[in-house]
Amino acid sequence: MVSELERYGFEQYEISNFAKKNYESAHNLKYWNSQEYLGIGPSAHSFINGERFFYPRSLKDFLSGNIKPVKDGTGGTMEEYAMLKLRLRTGISNSAFKSRFGVDIPQSYFRKAKIFQNHGLAVVDCDSIRLTPKGFLVSNKLISEIIF
Repeated sequence: MVSELERYGFEQYEISNFAKKNYESAHNLKYWNSQEYLGIGPSAHSFINGERFFYPRSLKDFLSGNIKPVKDGTGGTMEEYAMLKLRLRTGISNSAFKSRFGVDIPQSYFRKAKIFQNHGLAVVDCDSIRLTPKGFLVSNKLISEIIF
């Protein structure tokens, strides 16, 4: 499937999406790049200043103006960032990680990812880790093994 879509000019830019160059979903990339987003309306989720929240799903309650958002935990940790970036074809780079958190990607991530590289599931170099299309098929397992 991946090769067939690539034949028609589509690239797999993240686990579950393909697009032509420069036509990737800006909406989805906000999530995978661990950027802030604001959801407006019933059931809408948001992530701002490291906090997650959402509005209950009742349209009637939302329109009444008397409803408050529900806190849904925190986000933006190093582990979450790495997990989200590994969903992208570009993977996680040490330079971006260090810019964001002030530390290098843990060496354990590189060490574990190299095992998967030997099986064609990941690509590891001195600055980055990324999953291959084959690795995307088992990404939940790979990502949890690399990070935890």
